[in-house]
Amino acid sequence: MQNPRQKTFKLPAGQVQIRAQQPEYVRDDAKLIGWLKGNDMADYIEIVEKLRWGDLKKQLKQLGDKMLSPDGEVVDGILVVDREVNVVTASSESEEV
Repeated sequence: MQNPRQKTFKLPAGQVQIRAQQPEYVRDDAKLIGWLKGNDMADYIEIVEKLRWGDLKKQLKQLGDKMLSPDGEVVDGILVVDREVNVVTASSESEEV
């Protein structure tokens, strides 16, 4: 049985195959999410929790290799690792003619 979505042409130099492709779906996710919510289909919406590290870090204090919350409690899940000093050199060479 031959695939109706595929055609093969045999030529002296080889074969040429033509295959139908899946359609491309151009989506506007904001509109689609609104439609899903309005049609009681919110099960198809993925909610991703993401840490706001920059905001959290401003509230914490470092003590050795630990971070402390504003009330002095050690924050679980953070280990402070000191890094070596980074040295950058710049050359001031200029071409003279």
